[in-house]
Amino acid sequence: MARIRLPSDAYSTENAWHLVLRASFGKPFSEPAIVEPAIAQLSASAEKYNVDVLTYCFMPDHAHLLIHNRGSQDLVQFVRHFKQRTGYYFQRQTGRKLWQKSFFDRGVRSDEDLQTTAEYILGNPVTDGLADEAGQYEWAGSFEWNLA
Repeated sequence: MARIRLPSDAYSTENAWHLVLRASFGKPFSEPAIVEPAIAQLSASAEKYNVDVLTYCFMPDHAHLLIHNRGSQDLVQFVRHFKQRTGYYFQRQTGRKLWQKSFFDRGVRSDEDLQTTAEYILGNPVTDGLADEAGQYEWAGSFEWNLA
């Protein structure tokens, strides 16, 4: 079976990461009652695991996160915690599973790449016709940067 994760020590070093987490079915993030608690839990998980959420975007069927792992906390544990907490809430509300197993990750290697990745994430709703321009989509933002 192909390995989809990097060696575990790669996730415990200070670095920026672009993460994509996919919903297990349908478009659960079309509903404010699902997205609002997910954003609140993202903030709580980030605080617990010493992670800066530089940008986030909850598209109808997946979420993009651009995060900076500030310390020696394990990024995989951060994602696991976030998915577990949001998944539990969602299952209690709907009786269904929220997330697909695992997630996609890409290390961000430079400030230029960081800016390009943030623009890509915030532009996703425009590309998909959910907003006319970046910054207008209700379920995209940053806990660290002023995007206005």
